[in-house]
Amino acid sequence: KSAAKKLNKSIKTNVLLNNVDSRSKSKIKSLKEYIKKNSEYLNLLDTVIYSRADFKNSYGDALTVSEYSKNSTAHKEIKEFTKEVKKLINNI
Repeated sequence: KSAAKKLNKSIKTNVLLNNVDSRSKSKIKSLKEYIKKNSEYLNLLDTVIYSRADFKNSYGDALTVSEYSKNSTAHKEIKEFTKEVKKLINNI
């Protein structure tokens, strides 16, 4: 908001919810509501990347989560995030 005012430009930040604890549903909901209320400056991405054991296990083996397990939910979340980023880039 400060940067937009200082530069006199419309600046919108894309927000990815990352490393999210799925047990924190009320906090996630509150955060999403805050971001949506500030949509003039913030764009909430559809993808949510949850904290998953496959991320930790892949790091331990020096692999990406996609290399570690192509059938995992973690891999699917990363694929969805990648698609969303590509779509944002193509719309610029």
